[in-house]
Amino acid sequence: MPQQTHINKRIEVFESWSETYDQSIVDLMLNKFGVHYRDAILGVARKAAPKPGEEVLDIATGTGTVAMALAEEADAECRITGIDITQSMLDSARSNVDAAGIGEVFEFRQASAEELPFADASYDVVTSSLALHHTNAPAVLKECRRVLRPGGRVAIADVTANKTWRGPAGAFYRLMDQVYMLGTESNDLFCQFHTGEEWLKLMRDGGFASVEQKVFEPKHCWSRGIAIVSGVKPPA
Repeated sequence: MPQQTHINKRIEVFESWSETYDQSIVDLMLNKFGVHYRDAILGVARKAAPKPGEEVLDIATGTGTVAMALAEEADAECRITGIDITQSMLDSARSNVDAAGIGEVFEFRQASAEELPFADASYDVVTSSLALHHTNAPAVLKECRRVLRPGGRVAIADVTANKTWRGPAGAFYRLMDQVYMLGTESNDLFCQFHTGEEWLKLMRDGGFASVEQKVFEPKHCWSRGIAIVSGVKPPA
């Protein structure tokens, strides 16, 4: 599938999901992955640990849930830019932060995670949650490193591939997972999943140091899990 068609399909799916996303992602995470959505969100926010006065970029911000958790970590004294390819998600994010009375902390922009419209070394912190499996993760990590200042931090939560998918019976286990996910909004959408071990390698290959990971194990021996990975852009 040509890249632009792929992007357009992703936008179409997430546009249709935006009105129900806040509740459906909670249900999806708990029912299919056995993980509380709030645990993943807080895991990213606390690992990123934004400080008052820092500039923060939240990639694929969706309805702003992670962005709001980041603001809470910094007592609403940091500056947060949220980007997403889906305008209706951004509209929901703006509505949510305004309703919380902290709208002045945020700027939201429609943009691609793989081509960030920001100058080099613009941010102290970059985050993303449960989105990069919809992207070319190495390309996104390259952009994350580019826009981070030396010593800046990145924290990412994402859905992971099951390690059984990489074994001799991988096609069978992958099929079981696809059947398990039938009827959900996140049933593939041309996704590229990585195991927890692969995520560690992606981070290190992407030039990040002090790489760490927390894993929420899959609910089943063949299904997807959740990982939170973090790292630091080395000083120049």
